Amino acid sequence: KAVIAFNRLRHYEQGITQDVKQYYFQIMKLCKEANPFMDDASKLQYLKDGLKPSLRFNVLLKNPVNTEEFLQYAQKIEELQTLDEQQDIIIVPRKNHFLASLPINPTLESNISQNMNRSSQNSSPNDNDTQYNINY
Repeated sequence: KAVIAFNRLRHYEQGITQDVKQYYFQIMKLCKEANPFMDDASKLQYLKDGLKPSLRFNVLLKNPVNTEEFLQYAQKIEELQTLDEQQDIIIVPRKNHFLASLPINPTLESNISQNMNRSSQNSSPNDNDTQYNINY
């Protein structure tokens, strides 16, 4: 069983939809199965090796010295990336042609309003919201 766990550990990578906390506990479980006495430095290396690329660079920049720091840094980076992604998507109700409390420039607001007017002329009655991807 230890050999199987060790092989899984060596090849384990964080899934696309797997959050950092799930990934962390899965790696820690595999480490314990592979070697109940594994040192923290080895566990930390396995955590770094399988972390998804979108997080790996920023976590490595923080240079965590133990597994607890790794989890703390990785969760914070994941949270910040999620917030950043959410700010790139604005949902604007079609029926209300205003953008409340959105920090965008007037040119962008004008373009969105023009797109909303064009799309509302071509939309079915059940279309209530439109998603706009805003890249600053």
